[in-house]
Parts: sequence; structure tokens; C-alpha cells
Amino acid sequence: DNVFGFITQTCGMWYLDGRQAEDEAVTREWARRCKHLSRYDYIGFGTMTPRVFPHMLDRAIKFDKSLGFEGMYTEVYAFLPNTAPMIWALAKLEWDHTLNLDDLLQEFYTKMYGSAAPLMKQYFDLLERSYYTDRPGHGAWEHRKLSVQAAALSVEDLDEAFRLLQQATNATGDPDAQERIFQSRMGLQYGSYVIRAAALSKQALATAVT
Repeated sequence: DNVFGFITQTCGMWYLDGRQAEDEAVTREWARRCKHLSRYDYIGFGTMTPRVFPHMLDRAIKFDKSLGFEGMYTEVYAFLPNTAPMIWALAKLEWDHTLNLDDLLQEFYTKMYGSAAPLMKQYFDLLERSYYTDRPGHGAWEHRKLSVQAAALSVEDLDEAFRLLQQATNATGDPDAQERIFQSRMGLQYGSYVIRAAALSKQALATAVT
């Protein structure tokens, strides 16, 4: 009764085959042995490129609560241009895990971006969908490893993300909303240097020199 356990986990990697089932099996075993449990997870990893996985986070929180978990600690390393919607949703879910994630995200987009909300939703959905894509080099520990960070987003998805941000900027006349979209654009620009350089490097390595 006087033992309080924290279980570390990286639910952002649950897109990998078998990873979620493995983590949940470990959690169930600890729940059989320890009366008081809480979670320790990671959002940011100090990565320059988008690391967006709100739906995995929501699934993980609801699973933990189904086993009676009492709390959660998360290393955020907040790169807000990429993670702000996810952090907003996490804060709300920690108060009430029964809330609907998509409703929370929609509230965030509407209040932050006004008439540009639908396009910004498309933007963050794209970042999340691309992050869940299992591509070469993706899925390892990302902290301080630029080659792994570069695999979080394809060059094609990067180009589409910039297009959506430009459309979102054009869709609103609110200077505050435009400034917030600009911050997301600058965050994406920062990460794009890693993604594009890695793609060029791979292209160069694959080029036959005669």
C-alpha cells in the first residue's frame, strides 16, 4: 500500500507493429502487482521536426485510467508550433479523461485560428498522419539524432504542409490568427532544413559516380 509506481512509456511510437500491445501487456502485469500506479511519457524528445500524435496519447490515457492509474507526468520539451494542440488536449484529458479528443482539438483550432480553423485542422492532421507512417529510419529514439528526426515527415508531406499553411493564412483577416499560423510556419521551416538535407543526402548516396 505504500509503494507508488511510475511506468515509463512512449505511446508516440504505438504506430509501430506490436508496440502498443507490448506496452499494454507490461502495464497490465504491473497493475496486478502494484496498488498505486501513474504514467511517465514523452511528447517532445527535443526534436526539431514535427512529432504529433494526439490520438495515440488519448488512447494511452484512457487505457491507463481503465486500470485505475492515479496520475501522469509527461516530458514535453515544448516546441509549441508543432505540439500546442496536443499539449492543450493533454491538459484537458488529465483533468477529465472521458472527454472526446476530437472535440478538444476542434475547440483549440476554432479559438486559435477562427475562419482558418478547417485548414489548420487539415495541417495538424497531416503532421499526425505522416508521423504514423513507418518509413526507413523512423521509429527509433529521436533525441539528438537528426537522421531519425528527418524521417518524421516525408518531403512530399512537407510541401503539402506548407501549402496548407499558406491557404490558412489567406483564409483569415485576423492578424492574431495570422501570427499564430506564421509561428507554425516558422516551426515547420526550422524542421524542414533537417528533412530536406536528409533527402538530398540519400539522393547523393544513391547516385552512381562514373
